[in-house]
Amino acid sequence: MAILLRLFKYAKPYRYRLISAYCCLLIVTGLTYLIPWILGLAIDSALENREHMQFIVLAFLILSSSLIRGLFTYGQHYLSESTSQLISQDLRNSLFQKYQGLSFSFHDQQHTGDLMSRATADIEAIRWVVSDGILRGVSLITMILGITVILFAISWELASVSLSFIPFILWRGTTIAKQLRICWLKAQEALGGMTTVLQESITGIQATKSFNAETYEHAKFESTTAAVYQHSLKASLVHSSNGAFFTFIFSSITGIVLFLGIRLINIDQTISPGQLAQFIFYLGLLAPSVRMAGWIISSLSRGIAAGDRFFKVIDADSYDFDTPKVSNNQHLRGEIELGKVHFSYSDNIAILKNLNLKIPAGTTVVITGEPGSGKSTLLQLLLKFYNPQSGMITIDETEIASTDPIALRYDVGIVFQDPFLFSTTILDNIRYGKEDATMAEVVSVSEISQLHQFVMTLPQQYETLVGERGITLSGGQKQRLAIARCLLSDPKIILLDDATSNIDVLTESKLLTNLFARLTGKTTIIATHRFSSTKFADLIIILQNGTIQSVGTHSELMVSDNYYKQLYAYQNTDSHKSSEQLTEQSHDEGLL
Repeated sequence: MAILLRLFKYAKPYRYRLISAYCCLLIVTGLTYLIPWILGLAIDSALENREHMQFIVLAFLILSSSLIRGLFTYGQHYLSESTSQLISQDLRNSLFQKYQGLSFSFHDQQHTGDLMSRATADIEAIRWVVSDGILRGVSLITMILGITVILFAISWELASVSLSFIPFILWRGTTIAKQLRICWLKAQEALGGMTTVLQESITGIQATKSFNAETYEHAKFESTTAAVYQHSLKASLVHSSNGAFFTFIFSSITGIVLFLGIRLINIDQTISPGQLAQFIFYLGLLAPSVRMAGWIISSLSRGIAAGDRFFKVIDADSYDFDTPKVSNNQHLRGEIELGKVHFSYSDNIAILKNLNLKIPAGTTVVITGEPGSGKSTLLQLLLKFYNPQSGMITIDETEIASTDPIALRYDVGIVFQDPFLFSTTILDNIRYGKEDATMAEVVSVSEISQLHQFVMTLPQQYETLVGERGITLSGGQKQRLAIARCLLSDPKIILLDDATSNIDVLTESKLLTNLFARLTGKTTIIATHRFSSTKFADLIIILQNGTIQSVGTHSELMVSDNYYKQLYAYQNTDSHKSSEQLTEQSHDEGLL
């Protein structure tokens, strides 16, 4: 019930449309009551050999009632359907806004397909509950109560017999509702799992074909569709058993009423043949109404299960990104300090351990170390993608724990090793960092990132579509586009997470020279395995197993740290050996 009350709040903005739909419903219900009554009068008139004109009047009443009923039925359906679609739009917008505000920790624990299922199938089930469910529920209650009164008005004896089964029917409906809610919840969870497998198989089609895994993926998808089938079938069987039960009950009641009604006509003479016909007609209207109640119970159970999944997302902790935030860029110096920072993605494995670090404003810092040493995690903590379990992170002596994440991300920009590109144009992807940027600004940052010359070789140039996730671009081209996008937003602090790992050595050298000329005065932190950027660094930090092993300049570490010295020598030698090959590769890509 609590879930229903929360869901009904989404219908409140459209209450006047729903009230209009209810008014149409009342008129339709009243006319529905009228038609069987007229039919009963017609039967008695025929048996009593009344005047022909009376039959014409009764026929006209039936015809006009049916016409008016049809018009108001259309109005009811139009109002309820249009309102339900508006509610559906609001629900999806609320859910999407929530997705945008949820933490990385939440998204790490969820499957994309399941989140998509909540925004599609679950929303559709909820939409029915908060619009049609209310309307049809009121319609059924009105119909059942009204017909009950009419049945007693015709014959209290027949009505008492007919309605004696109602308590048993209600008990059956309540029991079925509990079973159906469990069945539909499992079915919707299975649907979320199926959507996840489908989404992953489509986005990962390259890997699937590379490993000839089509058969494996097909079998995996078949297992999820089988789960959806099994749970949906179970729910349908429970629902169908309810319908069969109602059909049996009302068929039996009709037979009993017919037997007793003939006795009341012939022996007791308390009702007329027309009244018996009226009673059976009204009973015929009552039967589908009660049967419809079973269907509504099933749909409500499904909607409540969907609402439960919906509110699990809505109730999750998030931040408000819809309120305009003010950047502190003009006043930010960019001094960063970490004090005893400890972080783990799970309770068992510590990624960063008691980390203490101070980065002066305006300096360039290179963080290197073995894979899994915590380099990328450290950068994500600075953006508040995650919060440390203990310790303190400050920017300009202000704890970021108390800083609004939106305002923080105006001032701190990041380029990931595998940047995400949207399936739109190169221009739109670069302007994602600043939507109102001029073309001159776009070209400027593209030249710095060594992207402009390549773009100008394309037929559509900056209007070229990059495909889903930038599939038409190479890894290096995507990284250079992401660097241009970050530069366009002009943050005070820039984080580069292995942002040049897919760029050839010669292009990278040009890019870094231009980049650091642009970044003068900005705090820049580079997490990398490459040593090409160390010559620009004011400070180099070596991480090992989540702790700081060494800190110093390049010249200091070449003397004091054997690990750094050996790794630098290896990379330097390897880069010389491959320089000619990389030059040829860069020409082939049209990058030079």
